[in-house]
Amino acid sequence: MRNAVSSTRLEHGRNMQTFQVLIVVAVAVAVVMVITWLALLWKRRQPLGSASRQRSLRSAREGLELLHTLQTQGARWPAIMAALNPGADDEIARLLLDLRGPHLFQPATALSVMADGFESALQANARASMADALRFARSSMHKVPRHGD
Repeated sequence: MRNAVSSTRLEHGRNMQTFQVLIVVAVAVAVVMVITWLALLWKRRQPLGSASRQRSLRSAREGLELLHTLQTQGARWPAIMAALNPGADDEIARLLLDLRGPHLFQPATALSVMADGFESALQANARASMADALRFARSSMHKVPRHGD
């Protein structure tokens, strides 16, 4: 009887050790996964002066030329978003989404609204930025023309 009890205890002790080893391995794997995930997030972060950020901050004049090209191509929203915001600038993306909202199914109309906004921005300031021009376009899309305007 004693042998049976001690062999059961021995087996139970081995099972506990195996369980503890599995827990340690699981925690180690989780730590490695978290560190890897954080490293990937850190790599995606771009400093303020990075090339892609500078690429996205074009002038309104370049944007207007690009808009005319997109209009002649009959571009849809994915192409419009990619062309006007290649550096994935947050402000440009937000402004483009604001313009896309009411024109989701009519990108040609949005391109016309943007072109008008870009021209207005350039008339106000010959060195207007892409963001300035998109702000002009966004503000002008809500204006309802009246007779004589």
